[in-house]
Amino acid sequence: MEPTLVKWLWQGWIPLGKLTLLAGHPGEGKSTLTLWTAARVSRGQDMPNGTAGPPASHVVLLSAEDAAEDTIVPRLLCHGADLTRIHEFIGSRDANGREQSVSSLGDSDTLDAIEQLVEHVKARLVIIDPLSAFLKGIDPHKNAEIRSLLKPLADLAARTGCAVLLVEHLNKSIAQTVLHRVGGSVGLTAASRAVYLLGRHPQDASARVLWCAKNNLAPKPKPLTMRLGRDAQIEWGDGPDDFDPAAAVQELPSRPRSATRTPDSVRRVLVDVLHRLGPFTRTAIVGAAQKTGGGKRDRYFTELKAMEREGLIVKDGYCGKHLRWCLTLGNLDHGKAPVLAKESSVPSHDNHTLVSDQAGSAAVSDLQALGNGTIPCDLAQLSPVPVPDEETML
Repeated sequence: MEPTLVKWLWQGWIPLGKLTLLAGHPGEGKSTLTLWTAARVSRGQDMPNGTAGPPASHVVLLSAEDAAEDTIVPRLLCHGADLTRIHEFIGSRDANGREQSVSSLGDSDTLDAIEQLVEHVKARLVIIDPLSAFLKGIDPHKNAEIRSLLKPLADLAARTGCAVLLVEHLNKSIAQTVLHRVGGSVGLTAASRAVYLLGRHPQDASARVLWCAKNNLAPKPKPLTMRLGRDAQIEWGDGPDDFDPAAAVQELPSRPRSATRTPDSVRRVLVDVLHRLGPFTRTAIVGAAQKTGGGKRDRYFTELKAMEREGLIVKDGYCGKHLRWCLTLGNLDHGKAPVLAKESSVPSHDNHTLVSDQAGSAAVSDLQALGNGTIPCDLAQLSPVPVPDEETML
């Protein structure tokens, strides 16, 4: 055995060739953070604490909760990603050539197909969001079963030299230590070489704190503050000195089932979502609002139309048939209306060519010819979906 130096995707934070875990409650910004990281890697840009990023590299995504067309791609564009270097893994083909979607990372054919894609594009980062969505047939609470799934995944990372970033939710128990709050078996945090928690800032409700709960390969880095700015951009700063991770990851009390949202409270949810996400499709905005505030979708659609009539939401141009909305928040206190933006910094597909159809088709054909037949989804090739009619959405 020969000693080797640890190589890093993000110096001191995300090691190459290892498993890294990011955990937090739903809606705290985990997916936004992972897509921001993917964008930085695709461009070879520096990381937030001033350390140099890797050379511009490819990224492989496995996402079970967000659609590529109306959520992942717009967010990546907001973060300035090079979409030609980002690939969504959506399945593999069996021995008979039949397409199989990803259901379990415990399937050897699925792992083989992922590894072939990683090797083919020379990816430096694989993101699995969330891990629990790819555990079909595996009990996440059984230590032996989780470890049996993670060992081949860790081996894949070691063989390819890529960083594997796992995303997971926290459980609702408040009697456990912070590390034990990660959903499922303790084997998940044990197998990960670095574990990070994303929680609420103690003094700023609009900010989040990225905190290192475990790092087996380097001293724990200091916490960082993460704040979502306009157009889903992330603003970084130093974390608070008095940060209490246990308090930061306490789940907010849920709203009583019998409670009914008033038009004003629905509007505030929409305003918050638009402030965090920036220009997005109507469907994505309403979906995010419903996930944040609960209740029926039609209430958010109705209030969204009312805000448009009042001039609080303006159309931000079309990307093909894909309508984006733009809202810039002003001072909402004392009934003051938001300030409207006239332009958006988000590039449209009309004036931002990503890759030619010919090149994209050749790349897809090339990837599909590999081994078991990886089915990639090159995000640069996705055409924005048209906005459905109001009656269809309701």
